[in-house]
Amino acid sequence: MRQRGGGYEHDRRHAPPPGPRRVTTSLPDAARQIGAEGAIEVAALRARWAELVGAQVADHCRPTALRGPVLTVVVDHNAWASQLRLLASEIVRRSQSVVPGVGTMVVLVGPSRDRGW
Repeated sequence: MRQRGGGYEHDRRHAPPPGPRRVTTSLPDAARQIGAEGAIEVAALRARWAELVGAQVADHCRPTALRGPVLTVVVDHNAWASQLRLLASEIVRRSQSVVPGVGTMVVLVGPSRDRGW
C-alpha cells in the first residue's frame, strides 16, 4: 500500500513480532512456509523414539510425518502395525511430552524413506 511521501506501508499482518526470536520458535513457521510442516517436530520425536516406545518396538517403526495433529508412523511388518495400533493412545500420550501438538497416530506398513532402523 502506498503512503504519502513515496514510501510503502508495511503489512503488519505478516510482520514478525518485534525484537529477536529464538531459532526454535522460528523454525516450525519457516518449515511450514517451505512445505516441510512437522519436520522439526518429527526430528524431535525420532531423537527420543526408543525412549517413547521402547527399544524393541523402535527397531521396527519410525515416525515419518506430522501434519497438523496427525503423526504418521511407518512399520516394517503387519504384525508390528497391529501392535502399534493397540498402543496408539499410549504412544500419542508419550509423544505429547516431546511434541504437545500430537493428537492422533496413523500406522502404515512399508519401508521408511531413510531405512534408519
